[in-house]
Amino acid sequence: FNQYFFLILWCWWIFLLSVSILCLIYRAAQMTIPSLSQAILLFKLTPLGLDYKASKLNLKPADMFMLGRLVHNVKGSVMEEVLDEIMRKAGGKKDLELDEVVTKQDHEKDGLMNQMDEFVES
Repeated sequence: FNQYFFLILWCWWIFLLSVSILCLIYRAAQMTIPSLSQAILLFKLTPLGLDYKASKLNLKPADMFMLGRLVHNVKGSVMEEVLDEIMRKAGGKKDLELDEVVTKQDHEKDGLMNQMDEFVES
């Protein structure tokens, strides 16, 4: 009986060792390969509808790894604020609010009207 018990135990240890090595390789690849890190982060943010924001970020793979871990622990609204703050700190443009879009369109119309006035006067 003992030899069968130890054979089963030995097989279990080999299985656990194999799974652990595969997980370590996966984590190391995730923290070092930029495209893999970004793909995993986008996959985790897709159910929250925030993948478009994360695709604009230029972060190191380790930073994307940490954001991916953060996704599991915070609500979607908090994650959106975190991404907005990262984009603001990085100098990226935050998504335009509706009133900013309207104001921008008004300025563009004013600029076009001024150009038309100058063209008509000359």
